[in-house]
Amino acid sequence: MLCAGSGLLPPALLDESRVPKFYLDALFACGGTTSSALPNTGLVYNLMNTSGLPKDVLSHIWSAVNRAKPGQLTRPEFFSLLALIALTQKDESLAALCAMDSLPIPYLNPVQAFPTPANPAPVTNTSSSFVPFAK
Repeated sequence: MLCAGSGLLPPALLDESRVPKFYLDALFACGGTTSSALPNTGLVYNLMNTSGLPKDVLSHIWSAVNRAKPGQLTRPEFFSLLALIALTQKDESLAALCAMDSLPIPYLNPVQAFPTPANPAPVTNTSSSFVPFAK
């Protein structure tokens, strides 16, 4: 199911000026610290694991959003990933997202997702060829 336009989500919802602060904070925590920086795949993987969703579901979500460069999310793809995690957690369909006027907020365990320097989470692999949740 695709929304009108191209992609999984309505393009207007992916405009960085419209995404919730939570999304921008998560992007920053995953390495997207400048307007052109892409999220670090290893950090995104760690973030996804804090959602409480099964790995096969997370793999499906990753596959659905990762279109531009295998193993590396663009900023809009990262926002799409967060939205799909939120929808899945709330047991809502993609069609519900097409009717929303803002992106849903996923539940992520902040202690695990954004560790303090004293307890850093291991980054499993940061190379651009890394594909989390390989089938």
